[in-house]
Amino acid sequence: MLRASISENPGQLLWNLIFPIQSPFFVALLDLRNLTLKIYFLIDKYSLNNKIAYLQPMSGLADEEVKYVPGTIDDRIGKGKTADVLRNICYRLLYPERDLYHPKSLNHDQNITAGIAQKYLKNGGKRWAKVKEHIKGMFGVELNDPEFKAENGKIELTYLENGVQYDLSSGGRGFLQTLLILSYLYTYPNSVLLLDEPDAHLEVIRQRETFFLINNVASELNSQLFIASYSEVVLNQASANSNIVALINNEALALNDKRSIALFGQALKSIGWENYFLAKLKKRILYLEGPSDYMMLTAFAEKLNHPVKVLLSEANISYLASNKPYDAYQNFNALKIVIPDLRGIALFDQIDSEINYEFPLPVLVWKRRELENYFSSPKVLIRYANKDDEQGTLFSGQNADYMEESLHKMIPPIRLENLIDPWWLQTKASETILEPVLSYYYEKIGEKRELFGRNYFELISFLELNEVDHEITEKLDAIYEVIKPE
Repeated sequence: MLRASISENPGQLLWNLIFPIQSPFFVALLDLRNLTLKIYFLIDKYSLNNKIAYLQPMSGLADEEVKYVPGTIDDRIGKGKTADVLRNICYRLLYPERDLYHPKSLNHDQNITAGIAQKYLKNGGKRWAKVKEHIKGMFGVELNDPEFKAENGKIELTYLENGVQYDLSSGGRGFLQTLLILSYLYTYPNSVLLLDEPDAHLEVIRQRETFFLINNVASELNSQLFIASYSEVVLNQASANSNIVALINNEALALNDKRSIALFGQALKSIGWENYFLAKLKKRILYLEGPSDYMMLTAFAEKLNHPVKVLLSEANISYLASNKPYDAYQNFNALKIVIPDLRGIALFDQIDSEINYEFPLPVLVWKRRELENYFSSPKVLIRYANKDDEQGTLFSGQNADYMEESLHKMIPPIRLENLIDPWWLQTKASETILEPVLSYYYEKIGEKRELFGRNYFELISFLELNEVDHEITEKLDAIYEVIKPE
């Protein structure tokens, strides 16, 4: 529908073209003159009269509370200062001071709702008795009635435990959190409550019990709960008869069945926030056994001037601290639940376990025993020892001789006589070649040792280009194809 109007201003005519766009939920007015769009949402009177409250976790309790008027209580709750008004909420439950529901216009269903509200407002004592009963059942303490002290304007609330009376401020956080939720539910029936981690200060067994209790109370009082929680106990308990939505990076993921909930719970356990965030940001992930593998791959990419060298510096790397493909499978599967378009690749030293090549995560395995086997040759070690020749140190001419001595001392002669012996490919080079040879070498030259497992990658720079095995290029190519931007 188009509505056009003409209004006269000094010296000109202004056209006001407005397109009303209507739906059952909103009215939108598109003003072509000012190029603006105004949207007005339609809220029915029933929804408008519903009370909505956001209850944050308790972070202690005020030592004292003066008696507040209802508006002040609502204001403190709205600001998340529930610790300042818990006694007031309990007092207000027992002694309601005003009609909390003032519907301006009610249909038949709303009159029923208002009737429920009035019923509870007139029965504060019965509702407070129910709160006391629930608290005693859960925590084994007897709540006394809140009292207003006119002489100082304060509200006092105590409880009995093992015959000893304590002020409410002596209670544990789990106890106070549960009291807050129950007292608020009973004070405001027919309301919508947003609960932020109601399980935050409760042990595991209490989490299940509290969730079951507040759900039953909410159902009894015609209220609705929206609960934000990280608790797997709450997640499992809610799977039976609640709607579960995972909010991840401003996206909602509906968990509609027990299998999806179980997989999501597994994801929460195994991926962690940092792992998730990087995977979500990069949409790619590279699994390696440890940081030294990353340094060696980077050194080879630099040596070969491979295009992956730029990508590796900013890649999402996950270090498994193991050589088990299953660990990579498990983590990748968990991430795929929340990031369906994630791509990944894993790289391992030689392993005995069988590789599942049908799994969506490609797994690469070095043909040699480990990555160090691709550069742990006598030639490379001797070149490393000769590095001081270029630096012109006093005893640099002897370093190569010391390295030769170290090799002959620590490597079996039969292996040195045949440098194409499979032993050089299949022995664990980091332990049987580099560690003993370098340890002996540094002891002979009388200098502080510079090379350890964490920086063996420095030896790669002493390889000649024609000595770099073609498998290195193949693996770098495969990694590049996965982590390259689309």
